[in-house]
Amino acid sequence: SSDSKKKKEKLKCIPGFIFMCNQQSKLDCFQYRVFGLPLSKEKIVKEIKPGAKLFLYDFDVKLLYGVYQATCVGRLNLEPDAFNGKYPAQVKFSIFKECLPLQESSMRQLIKENYVGSKFNQELSLKHVRKLLTSFRPLTSLSSSLPSQD
Repeated sequence: SSDSKKKKEKLKCIPGFIFMCNQQSKLDCFQYRVFGLPLSKEKIVKEIKPGAKLFLYDFDVKLLYGVYQATCVGRLNLEPDAFNGKYPAQVKFSIFKECLPLQESSMRQLIKENYVGSKFNQELSLKHVRKLLTSFRPLTSLSSSLPSQD
């Protein structure tokens, strides 16, 4: 029935997502407070709902930044000027927790099921979101704690 189809569509929302950037596009992310994807990813971005946990992977320095959360449903051209129009499928975000970035090697361990060779699936399951959330170290702990001896 068309009813159950509607329900399924409503349920499809992504618990977490890793956006990609380089040093240049990262500046736009924070200036405009949006993460963006190419037009071809419009369908995925629309499955990102407010509250979804978002991460930003900078492939220039191979670091994963977080933790952010979506503040709106993803859609096209929320900020048309961002990324010179290259990534029109966008979602607005706020900082959920200010953390130190994770090395790519740590990220790979945490979401290894998402990896195919050196590439990874940017869509995160709830399990992966939880793993990442517990692995990020809050920025504030840096000044108050001594380096661990391991």
